[in-house]
Amino acid sequence: MDIKGNVLLHNPASRVWEALNDPQVLSKCTPGCKVFEAVGDNQYHVVLELGLAAVKGTYDGQIVITDSVPGTSYRMTVSGEGLTGFVRGDGSVSLASEGDNTRLTYQVDAQVGGAIAGVGQRVMGGISKMMVGQFFSKLEKEIDASS
Repeated sequence: MDIKGNVLLHNPASRVWEALNDPQVLSKCTPGCKVFEAVGDNQYHVVLELGLAAVKGTYDGQIVITDSVPGTSYRMTVSGEGLTGFVRGDGSVSLASEGDNTRLTYQVDAQVGGAIAGVGQRVMGGISKMMVGQFFSKLEKEIDASS
């Protein structure tokens, strides 16, 4: 499943970058996040409680950030497993200033397996887009609250 898009955030790129690299902010913004803790340089242990249609579960996994270009972009690898299946993904985030705003472009290639894969691509795609929207809405509120 390929998830990509962009969002205009009403904050300067430096503040968006800072938020995207703050585990506390990411924890608050990630839907279903119960644990988001550093376990090494740019490596995080995560626990998410998610429900996709009738399939609900807890996923234990990790996020690893690589190829970081400070203030501009990074790549991330996400993996997680639970009783209802697994998810693996490789993605990228890049920032571009647009005046006082920031255009954030994202791309994720995700694979899912187990019962969660039975939900179907159309439903999963819609839920994924909704979760991405929730993340960016919360991210902007967290950045605004920190100013």
